Amino acid sequence: SGGDTTVALFLGVLDIAGFESFETNMFEQLLINLSNEKLQQFFNNTVFKSELAEYATEGIPITSINFADNADVLELIEKTGDGLLAILDDCTNGVRQTDASFTEKVCIAKAGHARFIKPKFSGKSMFGVRHYAGEVWYTTEGFLEKNVSSIPPEVLELMRTSEHEVLQEMGKEEEVKTGGAGKKKPTVGLMFKRSLQQLMDKLNTSNCNFVRCIKPNKDKVPNKFDSLMVADQLRLCGVMETVKIRKSGFATRQLYRDFASRFLPILSPEQRKVVLEEAGCRKDWYLTPEADAKKVSQAIIDTLKPAEDQCAMGSTKVFFKAEFSKKVEECRQDALKPRVVRIQASYRGHTVQKHMKEVLGIHRRLMELMQEAGHELRSQEFKPKAMRSPTEMQQGLNAFDTLLFMAQESPVRICYLHEAAKVRTHIAAEVECAEQVFALQDSLNVIEIEASVAQAANFKLMGPEVDALKARVEVLKKEMEVRRLLHNAVALDSAEDCAKALEEVELADLAVPEEWLLADGADALREVKDKLAHFEEEKRRAEEEERKVQWEMKEQLASNDLKKMQEVLELAQEEGIDNMDASELRERCATMKVQVELDKELQHCMAEDEEHALAAVLERVESAGLDEARWLLPLGHAHVLAAKARLDELRSGQAFTIKDPELRHEVQKMLAQSLDIAAMQAVIAREDGQITAPMISKLKARVEKLQVQMAVRRKLLNCAVQEDSEDITPALEEARSLGLGLSADNWLMPDGPKIFRAAEARAESI
Repeated sequence: SGGDTTVALFLGVLDIAGFESFETNMFEQLLINLSNEKLQQFFNNTVFKSELAEYATEGIPITSINFADNADVLELIEKTGDGLLAILDDCTNGVRQTDASFTEKVCIAKAGHARFIKPKFSGKSMFGVRHYAGEVWYTTEGFLEKNVSSIPPEVLELMRTSEHEVLQEMGKEEEVKTGGAGKKKPTVGLMFKRSLQQLMDKLNTSNCNFVRCIKPNKDKVPNKFDSLMVADQLRLCGVMETVKIRKSGFATRQLYRDFASRFLPILSPEQRKVVLEEAGCRKDWYLTPEADAKKVSQAIIDTLKPAEDQCAMGSTKVFFKAEFSKKVEECRQDALKPRVVRIQASYRGHTVQKHMKEVLGIHRRLMELMQEAGHELRSQEFKPKAMRSPTEMQQGLNAFDTLLFMAQESPVRICYLHEAAKVRTHIAAEVECAEQVFALQDSLNVIEIEASVAQAANFKLMGPEVDALKARVEVLKKEMEVRRLLHNAVALDSAEDCAKALEEVELADLAVPEEWLLADGADALREVKDKLAHFEEEKRRAEEEERKVQWEMKEQLASNDLKKMQEVLELAQEEGIDNMDASELRERCATMKVQVELDKELQHCMAEDEEHALAAVLERVESAGLDEARWLLPLGHAHVLAAKARLDELRSGQAFTIKDPELRHEVQKMLAQSLDIAAMQAVIAREDGQITAPMISKLKARVEKLQVQMAVRRKLLNCAVQEDSEDITPALEEARSLGLGLSADNWLMPDGPKIFRAAEARAESI
């Protein structure tokens, strides 16, 4: 302190290879075993010195402590001049030396050494050494070659020129002086000796601690101990030698307070009281901190009277050997036996009382739980009880299981455990029943619900949940029956069945679908209601359609439109209407059909000027009794009169004919379907004698009729833009007066009926 001093502190870890002994041991094994011999000597000396130091500190007289020293082995291997390594170096640096010559020299030089083993037969390249761990035979083949330093000069030169100081130091090539003035390279053995000596110098100036690593087995698996392998490792790493050093002195040592506290029971109560008083202890049955432990320890040793070489008193510790250690432990056990027996008896009595209290508590609680389960001891029946929630019942079962387990594990036997186990089974079944009852509150399975209700009744479990399940079963049964009726009604698809099914629904008080438990039943109810509503709507529509058809039949009884009458009759047939109006309309339709055919034949015969055909048609008209009053067609009677006049003309020879076929076809076409007034007027204006006066008269009549109908058509077209029905009515009345209505028979223009219908619709909409 106070000066500028530097203390070199370091911490190092030395990991060395273990002692090696193989079937074939080479130069490498010799060097490794040399290092182990060196370190073992250092280890023995360190342990021996620590023993001597402790004896000196405690003031114990030092007796002769002998231990196996391996200095002679080290001398055999590394002695300068005639050691094994020295002889090897001479052979390595010599001329014409071989491994065999090295072996021969060694065997001659070390033949009488106690640690050297010479081979029985000469000529073998091997020798043996008795190491501290055992004999090792070395094969000398390759010794000389391996002893030569083979580092290339280029590598050393490269290391010396490096920028790193470590490499520069390693690159320095050491040289040793020869016997003369020259120098030579060091051998591997020499460099190893120097490195090993440097290590030993470092260890000798250090405070060393030792760690021995022992492998329990070769397989590297846990829980496997190979005693032979462990013993070999202990022997090879020098632990046995350490034990011998320790056993040569006092193997066991304890502090006075530890020794006195542990072995104080050896003294009798009277001795203990006197010794503790003399030692200044305030108590007479254990050692207090202020007591003189050395005096107490001395009194204990004096009582045991050991041999002089078995025990020694140091300044702070008691030293004794294995024999005395065994004796003092036996005396302590003998002294403690009566006390241990008393302690065990007290503890066992306390334990029995404690167990009895626990058993009584278990008994009371078990009885309470059994009564809660509705069971009386030694009874075969269970009383009715209210069902609780499954959670509460499971908690009770868990508590029962806990008590039952405690009773079974108790050292005091409870006589009714078998009966309690049966009660436990019953409670477990009740828990399952309760879980099922609560789980089925929303179920639709009648079989499961009835089974659960029956099980609850079997266990005498009552409560609102059970009652709710009973009511639910009844409702489900009722709904299932009604659902069957509803499904049948849907399948039969008739209004009568649907109405009957709905009556059953009303009687069962299930008219509201939302209150149904069965979702498909509610759907079936809705479907039946929808079907019944559909049937009623169809009935209403049918009645409405029937009324409409009947009204149209009455209207057609005054109509001349054959097509419309036929359509109305078809509708009446579809609707199943067969009344007086239908019969009258059928008769009128048949009459109209006959008249239309006759009228068409009359017009055709007149157009073709066929006298005989025309006469035949007129005869049919007369035979049908079609006078002016019976004709339904407005122009039917007029056509008959025209046909008769035409027949008279044909018979009298006054009938007009057109010789030119093309002209005749053109005129006939005009009379049949032409709407071109200008073209017809152009034909009328011709006076070439080809067209007779009757033909011109017919054309003029068609032209006049077209002009009238075109005027009416224009008025009807104007109705589409009229805003007042009074402006439309005159045009409609005029058309009707001319027989121009919805029928296309009197119209020469094809769109006439359509325009008339549009005008009527316009008037109705206004």
